[in-house]
Amino acid sequence: MHKTNSGIHIHVAEDMYDQEQSVSAHGKRVVERLSDAGVLGSPKSILVHCLHLDDRERELIRNSRHGWLKTARVTSTTGWDTSTGQDWR
Repeated sequence: MHKTNSGIHIHVAEDMYDQEQSVSAHGKRVVERLSDAGVLGSPKSILVHCLHLDDRERELIRNSRHGWLKTARVTSTTGWDTSTGQDWR
């Protein structure tokens, strides 16, 4: 990313399965892996959804240089309300 002055657009933790698979395969949660890979260091990176994050992941994002974080208020597939952090079903 640094060589090309670019970022990454990625859907992050849209479903809890994303976290489960990441921990099972890599021993880390999704945002921790992105941080280790340097994705959060690019102001041009775009993180989308970010529904199933823990406090550590939120802190990593808050302290990062990412360009934009878009979190949908409610997704019809998960029923997760990101403004309150609660299941609306």
